[in-house]
Amino acid sequence: MRLTKRFVLAAGLLGLAISSASAENLADVLAAADANDPQWKATRASYDARREVLTQGRAGVLPSLVLAGEEMSKDVEDNTSGVSGSYDSSVLSLTLTQPLLRFDRWYQYQSARAARSQVDAEYVQSEQDYLVRVTETYLAVLRATEQVSYARAEEAALSRQLEQAKQRFNVGLIAITDVHETQAAYDLAKVGLIVANTDLSVARSQLQTLTGKRYSSLAFPGEDMPVVVPAPEGADAWAEKAREGNAQLIAARHAARAAQQNSRAATAGHLPNVDFVAQRVDSQAGSFNSAPPPVIVDTDTTIDSIGVQFSWPLFAGGAVNSKRKQANYEYDAAQENLRAAEITAVEGARTQYRIVEADVLRVEARKQAIVSAQSALDATNAGYEVGTRNIVDVLQAQRNAFAARRDLANARYDYIVDLLRLHRATGSLARGLLTENNKWLNVTLALDDAQPTFNPDAAAKP
Repeated sequence: MRLTKRFVLAAGLLGLAISSASAENLADVLAAADANDPQWKATRASYDARREVLTQGRAGVLPSLVLAGEEMSKDVEDNTSGVSGSYDSSVLSLTLTQPLLRFDRWYQYQSARAARSQVDAEYVQSEQDYLVRVTETYLAVLRATEQVSYARAEEAALSRQLEQAKQRFNVGLIAITDVHETQAAYDLAKVGLIVANTDLSVARSQLQTLTGKRYSSLAFPGEDMPVVVPAPEGADAWAEKAREGNAQLIAARHAARAAQQNSRAATAGHLPNVDFVAQRVDSQAGSFNSAPPPVIVDTDTTIDSIGVQFSWPLFAGGAVNSKRKQANYEYDAAQENLRAAEITAVEGARTQYRIVEADVLRVEARKQAIVSAQSALDATNAGYEVGTRNIVDVLQAQRNAFAARRDLANARYDYIVDLLRLHRATGSLARGLLTENNKWLNVTLALDDAQPTFNPDAAAKP
């Protein structure tokens, strides 16, 4: 079955609709996490800070304006002649410098542009990781809630079976060992329920830490949630999508480009520099000489200058050549990191697609396993009634029936998470895909008193 990418992902994420206004859905949880999660807030603040690299790199090729001033006063006394004097001066200058020929700064600016693009790609990857983390935390509560519901049902069923076993023993129909076997199974079910409740408590606490809210009810997936292989079909198609859109791979490409420009900037350290310079200097001076006759001199001078300034760094103790070598090595490392990132992205997408394919098959197999386990339980119960099967066989068949339902619930949630990871691997995971087509979350359950949400065969009940 083929569906569009957007439809499949929205369906795989369970959607966001609910049947009751009181239940919180994935969109509500995501909004609360945006406002509360300190890790995500730190990521956004760090992103804003790192984006300033472009402005700083561009400043090297733009004009600079410097205002400088100086105020001085000197007193002079000749000890031989007894003549004394004083000198006061003030200088105020305004200098405009525009680089005309600065290869190193130009390449640094190009490196800053690549670094800015790298920051943007890394932010996209961080946001995709955050979306997966929020969804996984939300689904962990749903998963744990369903496990509790099945554990409760199993514990209740074994409780009834234990009571029946005791009654049958009292009238001499079974041996005491059957009662003991049933009691042991019931005790294990009680332990399973305790573990399931603990897991649910932990999952709810993690969701509360993420969102700052404690939820009493959530929206769950209904039986109509489709579990299908995403389009386009084929691992190679998704591998190609990852080569084009994987955020980590894009960031590595920009990092390599930035390293290349840094290498060129370091090489340009030996090239000549030419700047346009315009300057105005306003100076005032006053002097007093006590030698007869006393002399007082005041001057006020303004000097305007305009021209071109040239410099050529010929030797700096080997520092320029060393920086050039360092930058070249860093560029080689960035190139190898890019190759590694491409291999990881492409193979990761191909592997993740196969995992989703397996999830689809596993869900279908789990549905059939429920029917098979229920049929086996019915047959075992019938055999037990006529004496061809013992209580151990019955208990094992009953455990298998409940395990089949738990496995199906886990398989459905695994499919959702793996589908998210597949779209993250290709760079196609975005907020819009989490909030569109929200009809699959259509079951509202209270977390403190939940029942299983999915029954593929209403006739096959434990």
